Amino acid sequence: MIVSGSSLWSPLASVIAFGLLGSMFFTLVAIPVLFVVVHRKHAAAAPAKAVAALLLLFALTGVARAETRRITLEEAVALATKQNSIVKLAHLKEKEMQARVGEARANYFPVLSNESDAAHLRSIEHMEIPMGALGVYTVPGPVPGTNTSLRSGTTISC
Repeated sequence: MIVSGSSLWSPLASVIAFGLLGSMFFTLVAIPVLFVVVHRKHAAAAPAKAVAALLLLFALTGVARAETRRITLEEAVALATKQNSIVKLAHLKEKEMQARVGEARANYFPVLSNESDAAHLRSIEHMEIPMGALGVYTVPGPVPGTNTSLRSGTTISC
């Protein structure tokens, strides 16, 4: 989140990261040292030194600031349209409509199917194409002009 460059997420991530680092330092180093220093009876001046060291540490730590990023209007519009779910849905809808148009174009032409498979290839000896199955046109008329039978499993010589 810090390296994203976002004006919202980057500062939030910086606060979380430095807060975790600070709490880890206090949990693992400062609290145990203070506990040992306070419970030693013979070192009376040590707590004052530890407190002074902690105050110095707080004084030297700076506030983490996220880098501001300036973008142009065109970049802002491009980012908004790229991340907008409504725009993404509109693009998906457009692709769906284009697929439907392609399907309608494909369904315009007649379909010839053979429902045999590799195991039963020889059981279907021929395929019947009825007259006009491939369309009826003004100049040539119906295609094919007569009922046609295609034999399966034979070679065609030219």
